[in-house]
Amino acid sequence: MSENPLKQTLRKKMNDPGFEWARARRMRQTFVLVFFGLVLLQPTLPLLTGSFLSILLLIIPLMFVMGMLNAGIRGMTELRSRDLDEREEKIRNTVYAKLYWPGVLLGMVSAVMMSSLSGDARLLVVAAGLSIFFIAIALPALWLAWSLPDEPGAG
Repeated sequence: MSENPLKQTLRKKMNDPGFEWARARRMRQTFVLVFFGLVLLQPTLPLLTGSFLSILLLIIPLMFVMGMLNAGIRGMTELRSRDLDEREEKIRNTVYAKLYWPGVLLGMVSAVMMSSLSGDARLLVVAAGLSIFFIAIALPALWLAWSLPDEPGAG
């Protein structure tokens, strides 16, 4: 009998052979493009509907795509350092160092945009700020998913 997935360690979940299909570079890059498509769609929905609730409509698909991205990179951005091998930790640390200031800048821009709750275009500005926030927090995973080569033996 298989182990209860709710009691598995995160490392074990991220190395689950059931996610092999998501680890191919082409599939990871597809998920990156889908993520950006959803993020670009997010500010459009409030314009079409005129409702703040439409901003929440894309949260679930974004969470699914982020989960698949994390599974595709074996959770390198989610796992603790003690759960990574030396190679994975070095790759993750390099990406974090490279993307630190762009992430801070995107976070600050999103905070300013989401705090501007006055004016006629407030729905668009808040939704665009939320989209930028999603990019800022996903930046390391997106970078790794796009740039990591296929694993040996993948195909």
